[in-house]
Amino acid sequence: MTTSFLAAQKSSGVEVRLSDKSKDPMKTIVYDLIDSNDDSYFIARLKQTLFNTSEIIIEKYAKNLKLQQAKVLSATVDGKDLDFTTAFLPHASMVKDDKLYLVFNDNEKNLTETKEDKVHSYNGKKSVAMLVTMQDDGSWFQSALFDNKVEGILLRPTICQQINDNNTLLYAEKGRTYTMGLLTF
Repeated sequence: MTTSFLAAQKSSGVEVRLSDKSKDPMKTIVYDLIDSNDDSYFIARLKQTLFNTSEIIIEKYAKNLKLQQAKVLSATVDGKDLDFTTAFLPHASMVKDDKLYLVFNDNEKNLTETKEDKVHSYNGKKSVAMLVTMQDDGSWFQSALFDNKVEGILLRPTICQQINDNNTLLYAEKGRTYTMGLLTF
């Protein structure tokens, strides 16, 4: 798998925001439905601003719509970051053969954390662009694509787009400028 940066134009993601006038916290829910060979993946993001948590919910369905597996990836967000621009919440999702890939920004300490219930808060420009690979059996592992601080950019996953079976365009920003990258599987 390789990552390289190049110039290109940007695209946008789809987001649904829900607000209840009662005391419930504001929520953001984003849905993706990805078809792969014989199966389909349903991916949802949920952020509740009251609890500063973000979850990526992944469900895999067979063609007969039978649920084959479900996973939840969780993160916490810095308490000062109560808006919808946090960089962990957005993710890009891609499918290649029988694997599901997620790309998002995350705290580098989460790469080496051994306790599943311990999640380090997203730390902005000091974060890393993370790649999570989910196998067909539901097992997953994560690796860093690049360090945002070292590269001097911040990945914007909602704008990233899978363009064919082997390539995904990555979009990153530095101030008011942007750069595009190509992730090749």
